[in-house]
Amino acid sequence: MQWLVCLGLSFIKSILSLIFHVLQVFHDSITTFFTNQRQRHPKTPKNKKKVVVIGGSFAGLSAIHKLNHYSDELEVTLVDCRDWFEYIPGILRAFVDASYASNIVRKRSTTTTTESFVQGIAKQIERNNIIVSPTIGYNGNIHGSRRRTKAKENGSDGNEPETITLPYDYLVVATGSKHKHPTITPSIGSTTAENYKDRLRAFENEEQRIRSAKSIIILGGGPVGVELAAEISCHFPSKAVTIIQRSDRLLPSFPNETGIYVEQWFRQRNVCVLLNTTLSSHNERQCITTSGDVYTADVVYVCFGMKPNSDFMVANMNKTTAATNDDTSNNSDNDITQKNSIVDPNGFILVKDTFEIKENCTEEKNIDGTVTSANSIFVVGDVASHSSNEMKQAYYAEAHGHVVAKNILAMARASSSTTNKNNFFLESYPEIFTHDKSNEMPLVYTVSLGRYDGSLGFNGFVLNGPIASLLKWIIEYTKVMQMEGKAVGEYIWWIGDTVTLWMSRNILPPPSSTYQTKN
Repeated sequence: MQWLVCLGLSFIKSILSLIFHVLQVFHDSITTFFTNQRQRHPKTPKNKKKVVVIGGSFAGLSAIHKLNHYSDELEVTLVDCRDWFEYIPGILRAFVDASYASNIVRKRSTTTTTESFVQGIAKQIERNNIIVSPTIGYNGNIHGSRRRTKAKENGSDGNEPETITLPYDYLVVATGSKHKHPTITPSIGSTTAENYKDRLRAFENEEQRIRSAKSIIILGGGPVGVELAAEISCHFPSKAVTIIQRSDRLLPSFPNETGIYVEQWFRQRNVCVLLNTTLSSHNERQCITTSGDVYTADVVYVCFGMKPNSDFMVANMNKTTAATNDDTSNNSDNDITQKNSIVDPNGFILVKDTFEIKENCTEEKNIDGTVTSANSIFVVGDVASHSSNEMKQAYYAEAHGHVVAKNILAMARASSSTTNKNNFFLESYPEIFTHDKSNEMPLVYTVSLGRYDGSLGFNGFVLNGPIASLLKWIIEYTKVMQMEGKAVGEYIWWIGDTVTLWMSRNILPPPSSTYQTKN
């Protein structure tokens, strides 16, 4: 019976992928025709506002795709240290099947989108410029950009790396987060500069490491730990897999129905699940609990703990603070980060409901709701610390990007106006989606248990089994299309997001007990 379910799901996936492909080809043909027609009657270019987005994952791409609809008003530049992007919720399958990475990792292309792309690492943020250290040669194709060569100093050989100065009117920081204890080299969410081939090679190495191991311990029973354990147990059922979880159940941030189903699924496959177990130490081959028990394995994966990619912002903050103490006011005028309050105790950047950076952001709200004097720097996605305290999920990160795109457009249009230059309305999160600040964003999640099983949740509703697995595949396939800027993916997810929010507001509201992050 199980093989019949697997065969049926594979057939459905093949048919759906063919349908999505045909729809995209049809759309591309029509788009090409109308593009050629418009090129015969080009519009006079306007004085465009410059937008720089640091980070090209869910939040950054969400903002970029929406801003690109206004390319006659805005000039968008993406800065990312990688020449690829990936669908992060699906990469754990590539740990055990490296060939799967080609389905979810895409080489970044600047030929099919309107944004410019600079491959490099953000080093410093100034009032109207961002300093980038390029990881590959830069051809200077971005209007207003300029090179900087560090001056030769005493004891220097004069070979300091060249940097690029990119001007901006509005800056979006979407650098995400990464695991404190990398489970793969490079780690999930890492900002380490690398190319597309290196990323695929990393998955090949990881698959070989798992193949060579007889026993594997996974520390952490959250979504990452659960999905990794499931992939290993499905692809290599003879391996001894152990999950160690601190709380009394797996997936504590999700409804009980999901945690119970997942635990039963593991026990049926002889995966050892240790609950209520706290660690005192761990390394690559063993872990020790607070009760003194020692567990050893050929491979140990640490699947808990997140670290925000905010170091460059903190570095700017420290530099400016030091400059202020030395009374070097000329330097402090350029750097926008000025106090330790820029980040929360965990290093995430504090933001307002508009996703403007809280530090150095002064504004006055008028009676009609318009805003006077706002910041030009926004922080979105996993790196942001928002008052909602929501879980770090791709769904919320994309929503952040949507809000920021609307706010940047409002600010850009107001600044270009001759009558209302300083008055404009900024959208707030989550009110823009929930229509009421007291309401919460919907809790939407999918947990895969190998290729043909899983659990899907929408607020209080939980669906377990093969259908959940199929729905997760549809989400993954169409999300990758959307991330590539393909119209079919964008249309599907415009409909999907609209329906999801309407249902959350009117039919199935989110349960507060599962909405916020649980430690």
